[in-house]
Amino acid sequence: MPLNDQDFFRILSQCSEAIAITDTDGVILFANSRFAVITGYAVEEVVGQTPGVLGSGKTPPEVYREMWEMIRAGRAWEGRVLNKRKATLPMRLVGGNPRNADNEYWSHLTISPIRGPDGEVCFYSATHRDVTREVEAERRLEFERGESRVRADIAMMLQSKDPLRERLKRSIKLLMGLEELDIENKGGVFIRNAEETHLDLFITHGKFSDEFLEREQRIPFGACLCGRAVVSGELLVSDDCFCDPRHEHTFVGMKRHGHYIVPLQAFGETLGVMFLYTAPFPSREEYRLRTLRSVGDSIALSIANNQIERQLILATKRANEASKAKSDFLANMSHEIRTPLNGILGFTDMLRRDGDAIGEAERKEWLDVIHESGQHLLQLINNILDLSKVEADQLDVERTQCKPMEILSDLVSVMRVQASEKTIALDIECEGCTPHAITSDPTRLRQILTNLIGNALKFTQDGSVTIRTRVEELEDGTANLVIDIVDTGPGIPEDKLGSIFNPFSQADTSITRKFGGTGLGLPISRKLAEALGGMLTVSSVLGEGSTFTLTLGLGPIGEIDLTKTFKREAVCRVDPRNPDAGCIGSLVGHVLLVDDGETNRHLIELLLRRAGAEVTTADNGQKALALATRTAYDLILMDMQMPIMDGYTASREIREHGVTTPIIALTASAMKGDRERCLEAGCDDYLTKPVEINALLGAAYRWLSAGKTDGAEAGGAAASDTSAADAHIAEVVEQETPAPVETSSVVSSLPTDDPEFLEIILDYIDKLSEQVSAMERSCEEQDFETLAHLAHWLRGSGGTAGFDLLTQPAERLEQAANEHLEEGVAAVIDELKTLTKLIQRGVQTPETSEHHTHE
Repeated sequence: MPLNDQDFFRILSQCSEAIAITDTDGVILFANSRFAVITGYAVEEVVGQTPGVLGSGKTPPEVYREMWEMIRAGRAWEGRVLNKRKATLPMRLVGGNPRNADNEYWSHLTISPIRGPDGEVCFYSATHRDVTREVEAERRLEFERGESRVRADIAMMLQSKDPLRERLKRSIKLLMGLEELDIENKGGVFIRNAEETHLDLFITHGKFSDEFLEREQRIPFGACLCGRAVVSGELLVSDDCFCDPRHEHTFVGMKRHGHYIVPLQAFGETLGVMFLYTAPFPSREEYRLRTLRSVGDSIALSIANNQIERQLILATKRANEASKAKSDFLANMSHEIRTPLNGILGFTDMLRRDGDAIGEAERKEWLDVIHESGQHLLQLINNILDLSKVEADQLDVERTQCKPMEILSDLVSVMRVQASEKTIALDIECEGCTPHAITSDPTRLRQILTNLIGNALKFTQDGSVTIRTRVEELEDGTANLVIDIVDTGPGIPEDKLGSIFNPFSQADTSITRKFGGTGLGLPISRKLAEALGGMLTVSSVLGEGSTFTLTLGLGPIGEIDLTKTFKREAVCRVDPRNPDAGCIGSLVGHVLLVDDGETNRHLIELLLRRAGAEVTTADNGQKALALATRTAYDLILMDMQMPIMDGYTASREIREHGVTTPIIALTASAMKGDRERCLEAGCDDYLTKPVEINALLGAAYRWLSAGKTDGAEAGGAAASDTSAADAHIAEVVEQETPAPVETSSVVSSLPTDDPEFLEIILDYIDKLSEQVSAMERSCEEQDFETLAHLAHWLRGSGGTAGFDLLTQPAERLEQAANEHLEEGVAAVIDELKTLTKLIQRGVQTPETSEHHTHE
């Protein structure tokens, strides 16, 4: 039986394949029920429409061009397109899958021309087949192949010997190269701060605004997406930055985007987070998230290893120093014990052999030597036993009434003979009142004071030893007895002050051999002071003398029996012969330090804080301006060349706001006229980089002291000093460049035995390696502007970090870059690469200088 039109219509309508028939312009004339099921549109909705109603906008235009070219030529076309179903859900909550992802599907199209009786094409028949699962399986297989390759490349990169920052930057770049992951070329890493309260921005990849880089340097735990991820330890996916309430930070010009926030976890701890930018509504497919977690774990392991390596360097250094100190101590103890033993055994043997033959006077002299040697040996043994008891917390301390002034008077009476023999003045000065009696251990108090006064007399060759006493009232209504032992001896280097109280620390064994002693007196004295509920501290100026301060608690001020009326005002005495004496360690005031160089900022902050100043820091002029106009500082240290707002502009605007705080300019520029330019911008003083520590602290002391007077004297001193500095600069510029020193390693002139300084040095060495690599790239790209900027950074930071040999190559590189001298640039960079290797080698074998110690 022949089929009529209705039969054909019924067959097409009930076919299991989705079929649509269009005219030659693509207008849909017919669609079957299967077509409606796949597309979500009712048949009557699509009839009269073009297939464009199904377009997702993500199929490449060339696919459609090829399709139309072929079917208009009367040939069939077959291919895949990404279509979009009719939306069925009115809204989704933030955090759910995006609507587009639900509605999109891959369709395999077969389009065939239908010809009329005249042979001309009059219709097109299109068969639609949903192949979404097949496409996803293919894409997943392709992703897994690319992912395996990228993960292997990242693993190799993280195992390289490059600095950590460089390794992480390259690893993120490799990850973003995995196109199937659909990540934008933008992201970075935050690392958890040692204080474990916030994240610090460690690296970024891609283009970020200055506002972002300024505001996102530090993220508190729990804040924004990254702060939440480090607390929860979970990978976070954000669909849309403008709709996600967890995305708390916004920036001018920020565009709509999504995020992957990957916690970096190793050994059960979250060490930081990796943040990646995506298009809105990133995929939540588990295999993609698994890849991100795996890469995050690899990066976390690299960070952990880097931290362990640093800790190992510090621990190894401390262990080597402790071992050397113990060996030196034992060698010294051996010498100290043998000396009195030789005297005892030698003279007793002589008495046994020749006792009857010598006269009475000579016999008495020999017996005196034996007695003195025995007393010396007894003192050595007592010191060793005391130290062992202190270390084992078995030291017995009694509590009874004693009179501190009587103890001091007795000691001075006994020791004045020793002082007179050296023509040294030994006096007691009571500032204000003194307590008649205190509750303490008189034996242990006498032991402490005997050691401190004995040391002062031992090391002072001329001048005086002064014992000053005062009562210090505290805010809680209690008081302390403070006893200062002040000498005019050789002083102690500042970097050695912390080690003189260590039991096995002999700062300079040659001093011990010269003056005698075991090096145990001060460790024992500090432990005794702590056992008495007090403390023992020291301050010193090399070449001028030392002050050891014993502080003992007295209890409530109203219960103290004072020998005089108590004076509440503090008494301060200054040596009129040298008003700057003791300035290191005695800075008083609030300093605003402005420098974009991390090494310079950390080092100067450390120096100022150790000298007694309160310090606030900023890394650009804009921040400095905001701080200076909001807070009254006593002094501002201003770097002149910074991003966002330089020091010249910041200084002028600070002055325009009526702020009169003294400003000291810090600049690596040492050309004639630079000082005048700084002063014209509103600065009061001028220091060149690399900053010389004594010059820095001296200038800070002058201006902080001047703030308490009229400032004229400091201004005059500053002008004198800077004029001398200008003359010195001119002299240095005219000198010929010295030949490189042949050595196996280079060590910073900063005190590498100080953990805080060593941390700064290690950070700088990491940064140096990165910057030299950046110089090489700039040279290859002939980017002389960037190269000059990098050279200027090196010129100002190398000497500050204790590597003075970097300064002159940096000056030559900056000059060559400014003059576009390609050959000259390459030669200096090669020199810097060699120096960098020597510096990196030197951090493994830090040298220590010999220094002076008190017993």
